[in-house]
Parts: sequence; C-alpha cells; structure tokens
Amino acid sequence: MCSRCGTDLVQQSTVYCSRCIASWQLEFKQKARECQDRVDEMQAKLLIKGSAEAGLLEALRQKELLVVELQHKINLLTRSAGDI
Repeated sequence: MCSRCGTDLVQQSTVYCSRCIASWQLEFKQKARECQDRVDEMQAKLLIKGSAEAGLLEALRQKELLVVELQHKINLLTRSAGDI
C-alpha cells in the first residue's frame, strides 16, 4: 500500500505508488523553478546595484582627478603670487 495515498501496490518493494512519485517529481521541479527564478531575480538586482556602484565609483574618480587638477592650479597660482 502506498504510504502517501493508500493505493494498493503491485510490488511490495516500493513504498509509494508511481502517481505519488510523479506528483512529487512535479512538485520538486516546480519548487526548483521557483528557486531558480528567485536566484535570477537576485542576480539581476545585484547586477543593477553593481552598475550603479560602478557609476558612482567613476564619478568619484572624476572628482578626485578634478581635485588634483585644482590643487595643481592653486600651487601654480601660489608660486606665481610669491614671485611677484
């Protein structure tokens, strides 16, 4: 007898009938698809956040270059003022 649904089994070596096994396989495949969908969704979110972070890092790098350029100009102006 099937341990899940109570159907009489032809072979006593099995615990579950083929319908219950097939049902479990379908349930398992559905859960696996749902999990894969969640993983794909999280990967997409991480990619978006990574892209945003890359944009922020590039903006920061540009600002740092601007600061170095301005410091250089200040140094040149300071030297020029000292020469006067």
